[in-house]
Amino acid sequence: MRASTAVGLAVALLGVSLVAYRLEVPDAHIVKLITDLAGQALAKLGYGGVVGLMTLESAAIPVPSEVVVPLAAIYFRGQLGLLGVVAASTLGNLMGSLALYYASALGGRGLALKLMGEADFRRAEAFFKGRGELAVLAGRVLPAVRSYISAPPGIFRMGLARFIAYTLAGSVTWNSLLAWLGHAYGQEVLSLPWIDVAGGLGLVALGAAVAMLWPPPRPEGRGLP
Repeated sequence: MRASTAVGLAVALLGVSLVAYRLEVPDAHIVKLITDLAGQALAKLGYGGVVGLMTLESAAIPVPSEVVVPLAAIYFRGQLGLLGVVAASTLGNLMGSLALYYASALGGRGLALKLMGEADFRRAEAFFKGRGELAVLAGRVLPAVRSYISAPPGIFRMGLARFIAYTLAGSVTWNSLLAWLGHAYGQEVLSLPWIDVAGGLGLVALGAAVAMLWPPPRPEGRGLP
């Protein structure tokens, strides 16, 4: 079994386990601690707390936007406050995404090349340079995946302007939805199991992508049949 397949299956299994546990034990809210910490950050830092938390989320530190953004919308009541939450969370997403993009461009190319082989690496690079927009846009609205989606465009040198444009498009869409949920339903949206279930399904999607779509390295010195 390829290493990428094993990793993908392990990530997907973790996601399935999270969903099953959350549905089996509905009173066990595993993001309660994060909710409490996010609430403290908002109380002390205001919109700056939203920016900081969402920067972490987009820089491969899985702070769940499904908690932060609805909670911020509850904290900052009013229409102007709602727009402020969307703006602050989107700014944080952009800052964190750019940090991961550049870090991956500088430090991830060598590892990816070694794992994939030169031929498959060049094909993946051509895809992200030419048609990577859909991957970035979809990844920005998938729980769990959104924390890491900026790495492949950096590794494969997707155009920076296109990366920023589609990152902003996906982030505004996702953050607007989450802010509206918090504004419309209040604390109820934080107590429902959808947050953990969405995170688990996001892990399943990420694991499946790694296991099924990541190409194996080609044997050295052997041509195509």
